[in-house]
This record gives sequence, structure tokens and C-alpha cells, in this order.
Amino acid sequence: MLNNGIQRSVSSSSRLSFLKQRALWSFFSLFIAWAYYFGDILFSIFFSEQPALILWSTRAIAFITILLIYIRRKVLANTFFTSSQLGLLGLFLLSAGFILGGVYSIHYVEQSSVMLMLPAIVMTTFGPAVVRTLLFPLLYLMLVIPLQDSALQHRSIIIWSALILFLGYLGFLRVVKFFKKPNEAPVEGATPLWRFQNSRWLIPTLIAFSTLMVSPWLGGNIRSFYPPKHTEIILRAPLGTDGWQGPQAAKSDLWAPVYSNASAKLAALYFTNSVGSPESIFLYTAYYDSNRSFEEMLDPKNTMYNRSVWKKIAAQTTKVILNDDESTVVLEVALQAGAITRLVWYWYYIAGVSTIDLSTADFLDKVRVVSKHAQGSGCIALSTSFAASPVEARERLEKFLKVMYGSLDVLKRPEITYTTLTQGGK
Repeated sequence: MLNNGIQRSVSSSSRLSFLKQRALWSFFSLFIAWAYYFGDILFSIFFSEQPALILWSTRAIAFITILLIYIRRKVLANTFFTSSQLGLLGLFLLSAGFILGGVYSIHYVEQSSVMLMLPAIVMTTFGPAVVRTLLFPLLYLMLVIPLQDSALQHRSIIIWSALILFLGYLGFLRVVKFFKKPNEAPVEGATPLWRFQNSRWLIPTLIAFSTLMVSPWLGGNIRSFYPPKHTEIILRAPLGTDGWQGPQAAKSDLWAPVYSNASAKLAALYFTNSVGSPESIFLYTAYYDSNRSFEEMLDPKNTMYNRSVWKKIAAQTTKVILNDDESTVVLEVALQAGAITRLVWYWYYIAGVSTIDLSTADFLDKVRVVSKHAQGSGCIALSTSFAASPVEARERLEKFLKVMYGSLDVLKRPEITYTTLTQGGK
């Protein structure tokens, strides 16, 4: 009984020491980065709309792969770990393949490159000895790649092949175990091989992480190696709802901000009662495509109001309560032109994130360049007239935002849906 207690203590200590290995933490960090930066590709493989047989077969192959790795856990725990530059090279080549797939919009190439990155990550973090130990599970997982090719006929053959290979491998392991000599079994209490390793993982992990982080952005932003086509971005104002009518095209630009260098602009009117009502809301937005920086919006020639027409009489920030759980802060400016007064609310957005702070906007602009969510930036402005006090205009704008704030999100990512490619450039 004492010996059993000692063995359990040694076994528990060995497991804890195993979990402290730098190779494991390197793998976990790269696996999380892989799952995050290529999440949309992985989602298209395991959760998108496909024939039920293909979808569930894909998931079953992934589950069986995890099961096979679990079966090999004792052998794996006694395998020498070492970081491998060969894995980094493979990861770099696969990232290049993923970028080319994004440039030429070949989705199957993107999916194949992403799936093949997993063995490259294993090679980078654990080395060739672990890859040899897990060679069959890693190759088995790659069966999901041909299943994604909708042009491939008789994909059911791959499914049956996967089942036969799984059963055959289980039989192979049983035969090996049967003929294995007793002295070849791991000695209880012996120091496992991974305890002797002293390789460094920090630099390879940082290089691999950077490769995984940059690849999706390059794939989404390198448009073509040929002369670029002119991209016309179409902004479409959301439909009015819950008592608001519109949008109606604005016939006058008297109230419009001035953003002459924007990639796309839009001005529209919304009404509460009838068209032409003085209690209308004027909506203006200017969008700068994803190839341009936020700083271009801050050009001195760009202004939130036409200074030759309007005079600023007050400015502040205003917190708007949208509902019980959500609020936002906007910049507010009161304008006057003769006897006419207007109140303007406006804010900026970068890659879909709204803000009124220019330093935050500049930071988000830098972050979006190295993330997979590389969209453009812009501004949204709402204005309405008032007579005696800006309070009435403030209440009207707040009423509009409570209803339409969520719908305005369509203006933040127009490159996703509303783009038109015209003739090639020179």
C-alpha cells in the first residue's frame, strides 16, 4: 500500500512537471492564435452550411483525431520535445499559400493552408520526435481537407476510407502492443525524455505567432498583383423604423460636413411625422476605405460643418442612454447661421468600433492593420434644428439614436457587402 502511494505521488508529480513544460505553453499559445486569427476559415470547415453527411463526417474526423492522440498519451509523455525551425519554415510557406488564396479568392486553398498549419505548429513547438509519434493522427485530421472540395465527386469514398483507416490503426496498435517485449515498456518511475530537454521556445513562438497574426491581414488586404481595379464603395442608409420615415435623399448640402477626400459620402433625411417636417434628422457619413489611414480624415480641410456658413456657439460631449444596458458618448456642437440654429452629434469609428477620442482612434487604426478585422474608418454625424433651446434638439436626436443606433452599423463596414469593381487601373 505504501508503494502504491509512492507511485501515485511520483505519477502525480510527473504529470504536474509535464504540464509545466515550455513546449506545451508554446503550443497552447500558438493553437489559440491559430484558432483566433483563422476562426472564420475554421468556422467554414466545421460549422458552415454543408450537406449533413459532410459536416458531421468532418467533425467526426476531428473527434477521432483527438481520441487517437489521447491513446498515444503515454508514448507522447516519454518523447523528447525540442523546438524545430523546420516547422517554422513550413508555417511560413503555408502562410504564403493562405495569402495567395485570399488574393485570388480561392477559398479551398485558404482552408487547406489553415488545416496544414496545425502539423506545422506541432513541429515548431514539439519537434520531429513528437511528429513521428503523432504522424498518423495528424495525417488523419488532414482528411477533412478533401471533404471541403465541393467539386470533388464521390466524397463518400473519403468518409469510408476514414472509417477503415481508423479501425485499421486501432488494430495495428493492438498488434504492436501484443508483440512488444516487456523490457521495451517504460520503466515505472524512470525520468521521461522530455525532462532532459533544454531548447529555447520564446523566439520560435514569437516568430510563429507573428506569422499567424499577419497572414490573415495580408490575405485580406493585398487585393491583386495586377494593376488594381478602382473600387467604388456604396454607402446605403438604413431604413427608418419605429415612427421614423426615411431615408430620403438630402437636396441641399447646406447642413452637410465637409470631407472632400473621403472614399465615399452619404447624406440622408429622416422624419417623424411627414416629409418636409421641420423636426427632421439629417444624417451624414464619410467613409475611408481599408487601404487608407485614419489620419487622412483629420486633414485640416475636413470639417464637421461648413465654416463659411456656420458659426460654432457651443461644444461639449453628451452621454446618450440607448437602453437599460447600453449607452454611448457623442461629440456635440451647436451651430448658428443668421437666425437658424442647429445641433450636431458626431463620432468616429475604426474597423467598426465607435469612439470620440482621437488618440483611441489612432491606436485602433494601428491595431486594425495587424488584425484580421481590417476594415476602414469614418465618421457619422446627426443634426437637427432648434429654436429657443438646444434641449429640444437633443431630445429629438436621442429619440432617433435609441431607435436607429444599431441600424447605423451598416455604414461602418460597407466594404463587406456594398462594393463595385470598375475597369482596371493603369
